[in-house]
Amino acid sequence: MMVARTTGNQIPISNSAITKSNQLLLTVNRKFPLVSVIVVDYKKNNPYLIECLEAIERQTYKNFEIILICDYRVDLNYPKLRQKSYGHYVGPAEKRDTGAKMAKGEILAFIDDDAYPSKNWMASLVPHFQKAKIAGVGGPGVTPPSISWQEEASGWASASPVGAGPYTYRFLPGKKQYVDDYPSMNLAVRKKDFMEAGGYDSNFWPGEDTKLCLDLTHKLNKKIIYEPKAVVYHHRRPILLSHLKQ
Repeated sequence: MMVARTTGNQIPISNSAITKSNQLLLTVNRKFPLVSVIVVDYKKNNPYLIECLEAIERQTYKNFEIILICDYRVDLNYPKLRQKSYGHYVGPAEKRDTGAKMAKGEILAFIDDDAYPSKNWMASLVPHFQKAKIAGVGGPGVTPPSISWQEEASGWASASPVGAGPYTYRFLPGKKQYVDDYPSMNLAVRKKDFMEAGGYDSNFWPGEDTKLCLDLTHKLNKKIIYEPKAVVYHHRRPILLSHLKQ
């Protein structure tokens, strides 16, 4: 039996009440774990970065932090944002690994700096992590509305069977399914599994996200699930060579 003190009075609190309170807190933490959203920024004066950060701030899921990893510091003022800048160019794998080490969350949610999430993005990702076998969740990177015809054409090419082959679900909402490879433009990973798998391998670029996914599914024998409702809007590169690189 414990005693809570109020003004001039002592109120006994039973151990069972404390246990129930702790169980409730544990349940809440399991259902609404802290998500660390990791945004990797590649260049100065990125026209899409603010769009990305503001869309993250508008999420229906509220228990999150934002970690921005960039080459050069960006002057921003968001209450949930922490930033790491290098002062010189650093590759995407190393940046994402740095973000993961800084993260306080149980879940790491990676998104590109030229993408922005739909309002229910995190709310669609998080429930899958209640299953221990799930190490990662990926969602489609849809071409945004209200864009130039060049970007729209690039998006059409990306999402077509000719451009995407059997992976059209990466660019348009498809059916829910298990996958063994998924790009980092929209990928959430349990931090414990990410660290155990060794994170991103900077020796692989491009392909560091493929290496991570294979380590999660083969080395750890875990699952990655594709969730079509976890949509982000991913800007396309309108120039042919840039499109092919993306």
